[in-house]
Amino acid sequence: MATNGHEATGGPVGSEKINTDIVTLTRFLNEEQTKHKEATGDFTLLCHALQFSFKSIAYYIRRASLINLSGLAGSSNVTGDDQKKLDVIGNDIFIAAMRSSGRVRVLVSEEEEEAIVFDAKDARYAVLCDPIDGSSNLDAGVSVGTIFGIFKLPEGAKGTKEDLLKPGTELVSAGFTMYGASAQLVLTMKDGPVNGFTMDNALGEFILTHPDMQMPKHRGIYSVNEGNSKYWDEPVKEWVESLKQAEKPYSARYIGSMVADAYRTLLYGGIFAYPADKKSPKGKLRILYECAPMAMVFENAGGQAVNSKMARMMEVIPEQIHDRSGIFMGSYDEVQKVIDIHKKHGVSANALIWGVGAGHQLHYASKEHVEEIIKALKALPQLMKPKTGVTKMEAKHERREPTLLTPITAQHLSWVSTFKLTSCLIRTRFRITRRLLLQSELAYPSPRTPTYVH
Repeated sequence: MATNGHEATGGPVGSEKINTDIVTLTRFLNEEQTKHKEATGDFTLLCHALQFSFKSIAYYIRRASLINLSGLAGSSNVTGDDQKKLDVIGNDIFIAAMRSSGRVRVLVSEEEEEAIVFDAKDARYAVLCDPIDGSSNLDAGVSVGTIFGIFKLPEGAKGTKEDLLKPGTELVSAGFTMYGASAQLVLTMKDGPVNGFTMDNALGEFILTHPDMQMPKHRGIYSVNEGNSKYWDEPVKEWVESLKQAEKPYSARYIGSMVADAYRTLLYGGIFAYPADKKSPKGKLRILYECAPMAMVFENAGGQAVNSKMARMMEVIPEQIHDRSGIFMGSYDEVQKVIDIHKKHGVSANALIWGVGAGHQLHYASKEHVEEIIKALKALPQLMKPKTGVTKMEAKHERREPTLLTPITAQHLSWVSTFKLTSCLIRTRFRITRRLLLQSELAYPSPRTPTYVH
């Protein structure tokens, strides 16, 4: 952040230091764009449209009680939540802003059952958003927020499901805005730092106030709705109990608004959790526009984020646009404690290749076994011999020589290494076996190099 300023020596301000070199969000985006000669400005224009949405929503939230915007709208959204009046207004604001930007091809919103495809055929981006997260708290004056993520679409993309069902590792930017005592915007780009901006209502601008945010590696604060503990799995119960019984017991801080809890955790450290449970086996939070964007923010700030199966949240691929997941995110060491306890119970992202084999037995594999299989898969392109559309693999499996019915492609390898539950059909001499290759945590990405999307 620029620190140039002018120190007054007299008058009513006395010795107060006046900063005359303010870095606004607009200036920040423009300066980032100039660092990249290949930048076209499309991403910058998209961010300006997002900025307008955040400012508009912040305005209506501040005035909600004065202009009769509190209470329910009398309808429910696609995920079954009762819609507040501000949910509807926030969604309409987002749709209008993204359409008018001319840089968005498709928009996914929590409030819309289907993805909205705009006429801008040359647009290169998809935006995913929860316009007002935590809106059930609005009437009580509790902080709420907007969560967003941005994908860059391939050439000629039409905004189909295939363009959207991607892991968080494909996001080019993500963040959230919290509407509380002030509007706080947290923004990050792929492999880049996390920057925090505060809304100055007098200037009408977001000001860079928290450059390069990094969260503590550990902190004795946990945030989880213990009202659901009756439905938790045993590893989650053990984890929470271990926090309470620690030599210095952890402090519990739970607001009930994901954005507010996440922002506090980002600033102070600790862990936020909303695990899947017996009542919600898949979890409650949406992967595309809640879990993945938050995971990107937390990882870029030095933390971790995993789902209830202990898979890296950034690498989970949704099955449909409103797919759900459990999540644990926060300081690196605090999330690692969750992973270690789940591992004791046999829940690990490393474990497992499993599948239905001869006699329908379940097969499990150790991490070492998984690594051997991955190496073998990577060697397959050199071994494969196409023949009338069927690929033969000269390798033995359980003392048989299988024929792989579908070629191993780069996409298959990506699925295996990014926790994607996928399947290979293997035809043996005796039967067809469906092999399920499940999430294998072999390595985290290489050290990050900040990337500006153009």
